[in-house]
Amino acid sequence: MSIVVAQDEYGQTWLLNLRKTLLIITLTYLLLVFFIGQGYATQILRPLNHLAREMQIISAHNLHIRIKESGNHDEINQLVSTFNEMMHRLETAIEAQNNFISNASHELKNPLTAILGEIEVSLSRERTATDYKNSLQRINKEASRLHILTLELLKLAQDGFSDQVNDFALIRVDELLDEIREEGRRNPDHSPLVIKFDRLPEDCDSLKILGSKSMLKIALLNLIDNARKFSNNQPVHIRLAVSRVYVQISVEDQGIGIRQ
Repeated sequence: MSIVVAQDEYGQTWLLNLRKTLLIITLTYLLLVFFIGQGYATQILRPLNHLAREMQIISAHNLHIRIKESGNHDEINQLVSTFNEMMHRLETAIEAQNNFISNASHELKNPLTAILGEIEVSLSRERTATDYKNSLQRINKEASRLHILTLELLKLAQDGFSDQVNDFALIRVDELLDEIREEGRRNPDHSPLVIKFDRLPEDCDSLKILGSKSMLKIALLNLIDNARKFSNNQPVHIRLAVSRVYVQISVEDQGIGIRQ
């Protein structure tokens, strides 16, 4: 009985080379997939990186900046559009807040100063009951004015925090003046308002202007209050003139005026 043992060196060498070849091909394939995937990822993330850089530019001092939309109907463009809408609402809210603070500090300063001044004068020395009564009436007058201004400012703040940047609408100027006059009649300490209409048009639409009713009302109340201070309880005249191109409102007090 004979046993023959042979070693296939060629076959083993071929298998070893095949193993090395497959290993090299696998590594090459993995490296190729890695670099191709990284390239695709860079290409896909490039708009997001650009978006992140533009977002970093925006701060509290330049909320008006908007990110340019690509116009493509994809997720990135939808994200940019949503971000711009959010910035618009944020800008509107901060603008309303700044306007409210500015208007509040300006409008409330005068009546508060008048009230504090009246109290300081009343407490400076002993006075009669009549003097104290007159002082309290003047304080009540300024407090009523302060109350009206506060309500108007709160209305302005509520309008400003809405989705719209401005509460612009068509306003009938004559109706607004009548509304201010009726509100003034509720306070007996206020000087009466006399409204004069000059050159009123036949078409009532000419009395309409586009603007913010709350802002216009605050401006008119401020002018009227200043006129009342110099009218010595005399009527304050408001003149309304309308033409084809403008609507003119004049507030006239009964003071001595300023020499020219």
